[in-house]
Amino acid sequence: THTSLARAVFRYRHTRLYVREVLTLAERITARDDIRHQSPRRRLAAMVTMAHLLNGITYQWAGGHTADNWIVQAGYDCSGFVAAVLHAGGYLQYPQSTQTLPGQQGLAKGVGRRVTIFDRTDAGRRADHVIIDLNGRFWESGGTDQAGVSMVHRIQGVTLSYLETFNVVLHPKGL
Repeated sequence: THTSLARAVFRYRHTRLYVREVLTLAERITARDDIRHQSPRRRLAAMVTMAHLLNGITYQWAGGHTADNWIVQAGYDCSGFVAAVLHAGGYLQYPQSTQTLPGQQGLAKGVGRRVTIFDRTDAGRRADHVIIDLNGRFWESGGTDQAGVSMVHRIQGVTLSYLETFNVVLHPKGL
């Protein structure tokens, strides 16, 4: 709900102005014209904006998987977060899990020019994971940040050996 989101954002940054800015941005993203007909640059900008909007929101298992509602939620798991980012760019109609993401129509196999999704679908429940690279910056929900808190955040220092632990590599068509 709107109230629980406001509380979650306030926990991340303790200023009412910041909370109002985030909620306003969320409303603009969810109410915008159909982005599927926009340029790749605008689609990428919408995805990056969504990642920044969700930055700092708490990890919540199964969070972000409300089937018919893309409003910003108080918590996201890894696939819920990646699905919300892809939806912001017009690539998904419904939230997806790590297992269902590879079969989505707007996604292609391999590394993208600007966006790449690294999906671990073969590790078993609670060990599967998905992260997203947006223009050279990696994002996830569920890993821990430097303070040991589990939330949506940018990942620093991603190594090739870490990326090799993901068995599926995808990108949004055109990006």
